[in-house]
Amino acid sequence: MKENGWSHRYAQRVMEEYKRFTFLAVVAGHPVSPSDPVDQVWHLHLSYTRSYWQDFCPNILQTPLHHEPSRGGRSEQLKLGGGHRTLGQ
Repeated sequence: MKENGWSHRYAQRVMEEYKRFTFLAVVAGHPVSPSDPVDQVWHLHLSYTRSYWQDFCPNILQTPLHHEPSRGGRSEQLKLGGGHRTLGQ
């Protein structure tokens, strides 16, 4: 919230989207790509390595979920089947 200058309400909404995204990433059966705000939350969560790898992945997702880098942009969106829905601040 502080790092991105987000309001508490907006940060809560992005956290809910992050939870939905990680569930989708595990069950979709194909690659998925997060919105930019969700990706920012994911990057921050990954920086808390013990929380992410020792608690979240095994206990919540019940599988490892790696963050694979991509080139991003329009070509990545098209490859993954369209654009992203964005959250309005």
